[in-house]
Amino acid sequence: MPDLGEARQQLDLAERAALSGDFSSAREFLTSALRIQEIELGPQHPDLISTLSNLAVLAEKTGRNDEAEAGYRRVVALASSSLPSDHEMVVESRRNLEAFCREHGLEAFPPLPAPPAPREPRVSTPEAAAPRIVEQAPPAGASPAQFSTSQLILIGIAVLIVAAVVLLQISNPGPATEESAIPQGTVQTAAAEPVTPPPLTVDTPQPTPVVPERDEQASSAVPPPVAPSTAPSGAASSMVTAQLCQKFSTSGASWQCDPASDPAAQGSMVLYTRIKSTSDAVVVHRWYRGDVLRQSVRLTIRANASDGYRTYSRQTVDAGNWRVDVQSADGALLHEQSFSVR
Repeated sequence: MPDLGEARQQLDLAERAALSGDFSSAREFLTSALRIQEIELGPQHPDLISTLSNLAVLAEKTGRNDEAEAGYRRVVALASSSLPSDHEMVVESRRNLEAFCREHGLEAFPPLPAPPAPREPRVSTPEAAAPRIVEQAPPAGASPAQFSTSQLILIGIAVLIVAAVVLLQISNPGPATEESAIPQGTVQTAAAEPVTPPPLTVDTPQPTPVVPERDEQASSAVPPPVAPSTAPSGAASSMVTAQLCQKFSTSGASWQCDPASDPAAQGSMVLYTRIKSTSDAVVVHRWYRGDVLRQSVRLTIRANASDGYRTYSRQTVDAGNWRVDVQSADGALLHEQSFSVR
């Protein structure tokens, strides 16, 4: 079963093939090393970043831009998910992707889509309940009363007595009274004096004058945004400072570099550079162990023709003879330095 030692051998073979111009073999060796690293370390391990970055650089160099773009984006995703956001490898991976996309007219980090508009809740209106008609049963009719013969006789006698009393009162009328002199159905009422209502007084409110507010003038005009410039491949660049650092820190306004001794100690080492350029440009840091290229880091520098733009790359070095150089995008050598590690 392959192990990380074999992956290291594949990386060394890839470096030799790339130096000799055999990019096809270099790609095969890098792919083989990546496969071993994914098995041994897992696909999300940060040690895969350097191998993936070299594959992306190789794809770009051989004109496979789609593969290069996918590689640069995978490097950014892996570095961002496995390392702190301020780690130098996260920063460098984003710079490499931005530089590639700028040169090929692509968008490195597309804006997030706008969230969908919230849907209004649907309110259901209950239908009006139909009035309930209650039918009322008609009252049951009473059965006709049954009268006996004796009852009919008594009723007839009562009717005769009432009729006799009425006739007797008609034949002997009593004295008329003042009230009886007034014809029945006539009502006397006193005439009411007309009442004149007092005049109605309505208070009409006086209109209040409206004073328009004074317009406020804008304090200052906002200048329009300035579109970022595209770095030409042949931007004039010159080295101001190049230094190997055994310890390096980017915290604070000024970066701290502890210069490496010669021979240097094994472990992590940083190549710190400050480069002047009349416009945005791209430079490449290359680390060699002997004549074997160990790492090639593509860095974007911003236009700064006075103090220069700071950047750096990091490499783990072991015992042996090492060399670093800095080249512009068009291959011009800006700096070269050899050192040994014990």
